[in-house]
Amino acid sequence: MEDPAVSRPPASPRRIALLRLSALGDLVLATPLVATLRQAFPEAELTWITTRTGQQLLDGLEGVRFRVVEKIRSPLGWWRFRREMAGEPFDVILAAQASLRSNLMLLAMSGGHRIGFDRARARDFQSSFVDSTVAAQDEHLADGFLGFAGALGVPESAWVRRCRIPLTTQDREGVSRWLPTEPFLAINPSASKVERNWNAAGYAELGRRVRKELGWSVVLTGGGGGDERRLADEVAAGIGTGVTDLVGKTTPRQLAAVLERAKALLAPDTGPVHLANAVGTPVLGLYAVARPALTGPYRAMEWCVDGYPDAVRRCLGRDPGSVGWHVRVHDVRAMEGITVERVWERMQALAATRR
Repeated sequence: MEDPAVSRPPASPRRIALLRLSALGDLVLATPLVATLRQAFPEAELTWITTRTGQQLLDGLEGVRFRVVEKIRSPLGWWRFRREMAGEPFDVILAAQASLRSNLMLLAMSGGHRIGFDRARARDFQSSFVDSTVAAQDEHLADGFLGFAGALGVPESAWVRRCRIPLTTQDREGVSRWLPTEPFLAINPSASKVERNWNAAGYAELGRRVRKELGWSVVLTGGGGGDERRLADEVAAGIGTGVTDLVGKTTPRQLAAVLERAKALLAPDTGPVHLANAVGTPVLGLYAVARPALTGPYRAMEWCVDGYPDAVRRCLGRDPGSVGWHVRVHDVRAMEGITVERVWERMQALAATRR
């Protein structure tokens, strides 16, 4: 590979590949990059290499061709992918995922200047698989993706800073039968990592107050895993009446259509936050493991509860101003500093804008 410090990508790429496989929220956060590339290089062919879930969620994005890949679990799978990509040479490959799996996929792709993350963010020695890198910044994850456009010479003034999920009338009509007729708050209580989860009692108390004081019902959302199911059951039992349970019953695209109908979403640091933001629903996000300015709803964080400084003090024993931008509080106690009253104050303020 060329030295990333001296190698330069082509000035006007005609065939661009974006490699981003997961996770759900990151796929949504990569859509501003896609919109920016389409605007900056309207004649270029843009191929997004992703999973079936990513393609199903984002199918319909204008000017994007999806190449669906399955998980490569063996040398045979890698050779199969190499054979499939042999006839698809690219001018530039944006390696917007840093993992051993995606790094090996880069080796299987034909030609193209490869751009990856800076050394601070790259994992599994990604810098050894790319020709140049995106400069490190203290920024939101979505802006980190947009940095790939910057590496192609697109000025920040031309960046499209809006996430998008291209829902259709059919998507919206398909979920209508599940939803209450009255206004509702969506609660997605679980995150992919238990350290990001708030407590069932807190969600239940908020649900009861929303029912009593705002007249909204509650729709529970989330995946169908065992831990997610148990937490959702506790929340539902604590709220009592007026709960619609959709946990484990929706595809990501259906979930986006459900969230579009909600007055608001209450959730910790999890993928559905970005789905809700992309369809224009305000998010009351609960953050303590990472700073909301890094992982919160993109350019829509006015309703979030920021428990990160408190968690850094309590769990890491450090001054929040002294820790690096990407430092996370990997401690199950991190979310304990977020109180019901603090969340309710934000909920009341949010509700006043949604009457």
